[in-house]
Amino acid sequence: MKLLSCSLNSVRRHAALKLDFHPGLTLITGANESGKSSLVEALHRTLFLRGNATGAPLQQLRSLQHSGHPQVTLTFEAKGRSWVLQKRFSGQSGTTSLSGAGEPARLGSEAEEQLASLLGVDEIIGSRQAGRVLPTRWAHLWVMQGEGGRDLLKLGGEHYDLRSLIDQLEQGADAALQSPLDQQLHDQLEQLVSASLTTRGTRHQSILWQREQALKASEERLASAMAELHDYEQASTSLDALDDEQRQLEQTCKPQLEHEQNQLMEEQRQVAQAKAARQSLEQQLTPLNQRQQQLHLQLRRLQETETTLANQQQQNVRVTAELELLQRLLVEQSETVKRLMLDRDQLEQKRSGLERRGQQLRRLEERLQLEQRLTQLARQQQQLLSWKRQQKEISEALSSLRAPEPEALVKLQKQTRQLEALAIRSDAMASVVTLECSDQQVRLDDAPMEPGESQRRISTFSLSVGKGVKLRIAPGGGDGLETIHREHQTLTQTIQASLSHWQATSVAELETRGRQRMELMTRQSLLQQQTPEIDDPKIIQAEEASARERLENLEQELKDGAQAAREGLSIQDAEAIQQALITCRQHYRTTNEQSQSLHKQLEQQETLLKGQQQQQQTLQLQREALTAEIRSLDQQRLALIRDHGDSERIAADLRQLEEQISNLQTQLNALPKADRANNGPEAAIERRLKAAQQQLQQLQERLQSLSSERGALRERCNSLGRRDPYAHAEEARTQLEQARQAHSTEALQVKAHQHLLHLFNTARSDLSQRYTAPLSRSIAHYLRPLLTQPDALCSLSYDAKNGLGDLRLQRDGLTLPFANLSGGMREQLNAALRLALADTLRTGHDGCLPVLFDDAFSNTDPARLQAVLSMLRQAADDGLQVVVLSCDGTPYRAVADAVVELS
Repeated sequence: MKLLSCSLNSVRRHAALKLDFHPGLTLITGANESGKSSLVEALHRTLFLRGNATGAPLQQLRSLQHSGHPQVTLTFEAKGRSWVLQKRFSGQSGTTSLSGAGEPARLGSEAEEQLASLLGVDEIIGSRQAGRVLPTRWAHLWVMQGEGGRDLLKLGGEHYDLRSLIDQLEQGADAALQSPLDQQLHDQLEQLVSASLTTRGTRHQSILWQREQALKASEERLASAMAELHDYEQASTSLDALDDEQRQLEQTCKPQLEHEQNQLMEEQRQVAQAKAARQSLEQQLTPLNQRQQQLHLQLRRLQETETTLANQQQQNVRVTAELELLQRLLVEQSETVKRLMLDRDQLEQKRSGLERRGQQLRRLEERLQLEQRLTQLARQQQQLLSWKRQQKEISEALSSLRAPEPEALVKLQKQTRQLEALAIRSDAMASVVTLECSDQQVRLDDAPMEPGESQRRISTFSLSVGKGVKLRIAPGGGDGLETIHREHQTLTQTIQASLSHWQATSVAELETRGRQRMELMTRQSLLQQQTPEIDDPKIIQAEEASARERLENLEQELKDGAQAAREGLSIQDAEAIQQALITCRQHYRTTNEQSQSLHKQLEQQETLLKGQQQQQQTLQLQREALTAEIRSLDQQRLALIRDHGDSERIAADLRQLEEQISNLQTQLNALPKADRANNGPEAAIERRLKAAQQQLQQLQERLQSLSSERGALRERCNSLGRRDPYAHAEEARTQLEQARQAHSTEALQVKAHQHLLHLFNTARSDLSQRYTAPLSRSIAHYLRPLLTQPDALCSLSYDAKNGLGDLRLQRDGLTLPFANLSGGMREQLNAALRLALADTLRTGHDGCLPVLFDDAFSNTDPARLQAVLSMLRQAADDGLQVVVLSCDGTPYRAVADAVVELS
């Protein structure tokens, strides 16, 4: 099969693309995003995907830039004829057309079936199979972008058409690698093994599975019987233990606890009698102790009151003395404050006088300043009027002076110099005609010339000699002089137009006007730099009116002010006013400092006076409080003496009470001590009695619990003993042995089948060299330009079940698996494998198959790329059709038979 040409319309970025394929090596090159991979996918889907397919494969062909449905037309050769395949991918309404040379076109499903027959595949796939099956079609012939380094053999036999490959290899072998009887035996063994086993274990509902389930059920029954037997024996043992424990508790422990309880109750009665006698004595002691405590309290209160009264009286005497001393200090401090206040008032009067004098002096100073400012404003106004007058004169002169700008004047001067240069050139090229002698009449520009006459000409002129000779003479060659003349005329007209525009008779006059204009502009610039600070007369007039108004107000204030403030001073004497103002400020500063110092002293004395007054009030309050407290304490002492007597009487009563308490305490000590902290004999007896009662109660509860447990165990033993547990366990054990025997027999038979299948596959695998040897030689044939070592070989294995695999490269005495090779070497070995597969399969496809590489050598270095080119060229020479797509097609052009460039 060979690809001849294709045409794409509205496929991704291709609006319309047509290209032809060479029978040998075709190079398709173009920059990234030029649509190379889109072309490959479109051709692949055209060959193997139905035209009415839907879903993702169709959406991936649609163009986002061009309108219309994707349409692909492919011309190819197959089975000795030329075919034209056209598919329009528009979903369920898509169409397929296949026509052969000299035959009517087949449409729809008929066309798809014929196409499958031509391609040697089972069917052209639809939408449901596209995701799973489409990537496997021609995966061994067409290397999609990014797939160059993947191990093709690990993808499975469906990716490299294993069935057709085995058929072609067997046709090329000397004898068949297996007989039909071998295949029938192999199928029967596989059927027997698969009837019992799957890849995940035992097959469900198979005989082996049933034997395993029966074995599992027998094991569970035996485990249940043994558990029941163990429960029965454990319940019987527990029942015997409970009977022994209950018998021991009732015969031994219970009588001992009851005897101990009776003894403790007798001891408790005796302790209660002693406790009653002790309580009687304690009741007699309680009021006596309370009376003793009251007398002690009264005696202590009386003594404390008398002591406090004496202390308060002493403190009252001290406070009274301090109060008298403070009274004398207050009188002296008041006099000092009055004297300071008088001095302060005098200084305030002096400071006020100095302040009024200073204000008058500042008014006089301000009046003089205002008069000076008015004079200055009048001068500024005169200067402003003069500056504006000059500005106006210069502006009028500039406006009346008709002079060009400096650039225009320079241009005019340049034109004048050019005109002079042209005149000089014209004079240099002029011709002088002199008639020295002549026997015929000579005419210059139709004017007769006499012998000895000379004429000067700067332009073309005619010279006639007699009647039959007429010369036309062009000085300087003719053309150059005419050009100078035209330029001279043009410049003359331009200069005259400029002079006419500026109303001048010559360029010199314009230069004079230009100098005058520059002088006026210089004066104007200088005048601008001398612009007055105030260039608005209204501002000067407003400031002058404000100054005059303030001067009138000052005059009125000076008239109203005190005459003494400016005695001996002249109103116009500025220096005297300034000196008087300085002197006044010094006196004012001195007076102000004295006043501030006096203020501080007065504040300190007033603060001290206020503190002394507050201290006086505090002492007075303290003395009043001491007087009231002394009076209250004296009343308390008299009340205590009235109610309880004096200290001697209270002491006598205390001695009498102490004797009574001592007698009662002696009687109380003779009795056993009271258990106040629960540590005495009474508490110990109580605790022992309580413990004995608790033990007796616990014994009763334990007996009740034993009775309940005993009943439950007896009932469980009766329940378990209805069916003889020993006989039941023995029966389950017998059933388990039978199930194990049946399972072992079935498992052994399945293992025998597996072993036979393994031996058969091993025997078939030994013949795999008959398959792999031709492929290995073909791969080595294509790798020869890449592998320079003589011992370099390629090896692969074959398994009847899994197909080809374990692709390896033998080099330098080492065997390297495909996964351990470099990225570039994997691409090169993969390419050689695909070429070898195509070379083997092409016999069933008219001796040719198209092998396509889409950027399949991106990891190959430039040095090895030359060897890859030799390998591709060798494949094309061997009869394969090779199509290479690359973004950099420069290296491939040397071996390509045809080059297609995509823009």
